[in-house]
Amino acid sequence: MESPHILELGGVVRDFTDCHKTIGWYTEHFELIPIDVQLRPDGNSGRWHP
Repeated sequence: MESPHILELGGVVRDFTDCHKTIGWYTEHFELIPIDVQLRPDGNSGRWHP
């Protein structure tokens, strides 16, 4: 059985505790490009919208 192909993703919000690791994983596996990243004061955690 062949995997379905995603043509468009409307919007996703992800919370994370390791900014570079999380964004890197989604970029590598799904070729998502973050368009809005909000970091908390610690500089490494927050949320992003691909």
